[in-house]
Amino acid sequence: MSSFNRSGKICAAACALIVALAAALALLAGCTGVGGPSDGSSGDADSQVQTEPSLNEILMADLEKYIVIRPDVASDEVVDGIGEFYYALKDALPVKLTIKDDFLKEGDPRFALNEFEILLGKTNREESKSFIAGLRPRDYGYAIIGKKLVIAGGSDESTVLALRKFMSDVVGPLAEGAEVFFSASSAVTVPGDYAVRQLSVGGVPIGSFTLVYAVSSKNGERLVAESVRDTVLDVTGVEIPIYSDKELISDKELAASVSNRILVGSIMGDSDESPDLVGNEYIIGFDGKDVRLIGLNAQQLMQAAMHLTGLMSASRQEKLDVKIGVSERISFDDSALSAMTFNVLVNTNGERQRRALKMVENYMPDTVGFQEASPSWMRYLETNMRRLGYEFVGEGRNGGDSGEYNPIFYNAFRFKVLESGTRWLSPTPEKPSKFSNSSLNRIYTYALLERLSDGVQILVVNTHLDHSGSAPREKQATVLAAFIKPYMEQNMPIVLTGDFNTSSGSTAYKTVIGTGLANSSEIALSASRSHTYSTWGDSRITIDFLFVNAAKVYVSTYRVCTEQINGDYCSDHYPVFIEYSLKN
Repeated sequence: MSSFNRSGKICAAACALIVALAAALALLAGCTGVGGPSDGSSGDADSQVQTEPSLNEILMADLEKYIVIRPDVASDEVVDGIGEFYYALKDALPVKLTIKDDFLKEGDPRFALNEFEILLGKTNREESKSFIAGLRPRDYGYAIIGKKLVIAGGSDESTVLALRKFMSDVVGPLAEGAEVFFSASSAVTVPGDYAVRQLSVGGVPIGSFTLVYAVSSKNGERLVAESVRDTVLDVTGVEIPIYSDKELISDKELAASVSNRILVGSIMGDSDESPDLVGNEYIIGFDGKDVRLIGLNAQQLMQAAMHLTGLMSASRQEKLDVKIGVSERISFDDSALSAMTFNVLVNTNGERQRRALKMVENYMPDTVGFQEASPSWMRYLETNMRRLGYEFVGEGRNGGDSGEYNPIFYNAFRFKVLESGTRWLSPTPEKPSKFSNSSLNRIYTYALLERLSDGVQILVVNTHLDHSGSAPREKQATVLAAFIKPYMEQNMPIVLTGDFNTSSGSTAYKTVIGTGLANSSEIALSASRSHTYSTWGDSRITIDFLFVNAAKVYVSTYRVCTEQINGDYCSDHYPVFIEYSLKN
């Protein structure tokens, strides 16, 4: 909304409008303040929500007493949602409401706590905290607490849903001359959709556990612990706290408060149960108190975590009790690999970014080649893909962090990078440049990866050819082919991903095939085919491809991922996914 900037503060350009509606001095001065705790905690162990009886209703005649309170710091989507909500109120109500952030300053009446407030989202008010404390991340709603109306959700996304529901169900139906604005009987809490609402392990509720990871080794224990936490949160809406074993040892009071643990790795003070594990084994066990995930390397640990979270999310049901033996030694297949190509569409918004990330989570490919990854996309992907155990290589097409990337994200639990780089599809591939008839700089990114389990090397390449015409694409394909041919001559496993902006009958496509690479769609044992340029569900052409060196790569599965995530598509392209193995 035009009245709110990206930092969550009301922007100067819109202040004139707000002045006409509110106390401008308090609003602008409040922008310089520091809000309350952003983690939902009270920040004061002695603070309590007022115990006075809640109002039964808020009358239209009393609305002039109310101030709309928003968080001092909020995400872009919450800021936009609050802006939409505020102007809906402005249009619907006969009174002009003041809106300001939640900054408080003792002794200053401009920043004092008001008796009558409409609290939006995660403010520092105790009424907001009390209401949100009873919500899981996807739950949302609104209610009167004391003399205040609270509208919020358990997460940013669900807070926006709460605001929209209030606009639809309360503000929208208001009749001209109505006497009551909101009645306590209209309070709503909408439960989120979770695969399992009551999850336990061996009879112990999942919320009773604390994740504890080892810090003495470098096998990605923290990332593995975070992946377990994130899966539990997604499946149940319950967030498990995470600590390192070092933190628990140094904080005796904290350690004493931990009853049940999910232990990731060889924890200080605990015996090492895995001296004789081989390369494709891990240990998972539950002794009635602690769950233990044991592995000698990152891949083994991640497999153990995937075993645990797989048991938790394998079926959709109201109640699930996961059964685990005291100590189970499990073998896994470490030969299967997977890859994905995914044009995420350059413009970003929070909801679509989360859908795209969820799509990757659903498949967990070992490598992902993204196209149209703008710097803002890269900031989101780097942070959130790392939580899933991925690292990346690549740079922007204008050099450094400027322009769209064609990054390669790889599973850091399975691979290390021996060599990588970004090159330009131009007469001078070593520097930012383009062909004269190309609309933009175009690039490819490559990574020579080594599989940690056996030292086998794989070349992964990701690109995005020009959209403006066939002539520049033909030249760009020639540069790409020149890079790939020496690796083909070495008979190396190769996976080439990309948005080629052209069909299989074109000269550019034939140039790529001319290197000896094969279209994985045509050689896969099992294929679920569809056009890949989705145009939001109305797919008509295929321009996204995964090519492989068929002499070294056996493709078992090819799939165009046409499914919606959370009720909508992730992009104007469908991602394409393959499962493959390497030939001797």
